[in-house]
Amino acid sequence: MSLPNIQQESEVAVGSLPKKGRSKLWKVLGGVAVFVVVLILVVNWASQGALKASDQFIADLQDLNADSSYDLFSIKAKSAVSPVQWNTAVKQAGPILSGKPKVTHKEVSTSTEKGSEATISYEIIGSDNIVYSIAVSLVKENDTWKVLDFGSKRKQ
Repeated sequence: MSLPNIQQESEVAVGSLPKKGRSKLWKVLGGVAVFVVVLILVVNWASQGALKASDQFIADLQDLNADSSYDLFSIKAKSAVSPVQWNTAVKQAGPILSGKPKVTHKEVSTSTEKGSEATISYEIIGSDNIVYSIAVSLVKENDTWKVLDFGSKRKQ
């Protein structure tokens, strides 16, 4: 007794679909494609404000503009770091993070408990030719994205 050739049978089954059945299949696939495109557009739109604030923060850091980057801090971040401390940190980190920032990850979330939060991650090649992973955490305060936290580490 031989086993049926499943591949051959499935090819016959798909190929023998009536035109009406193929039409429904294309409609379903088209609907899925439209849903995926809309989802991507919504995610990009939702993260646009956070990305703009984060990009400005990174640009200020690279330009050694401690005052402008500090102005982008959230209330909570300003309570943890003084302008003098931040100025010292910018003088140390800014010259090293000289390469063009490349966004590697965007995430935005909203909850009734925490409000809107975002994390934008970058890779920057430093003046020392080391790749740094940079993560900027943001929070929405009065409809404006503000930097909550900033971290960097050498990429392995």
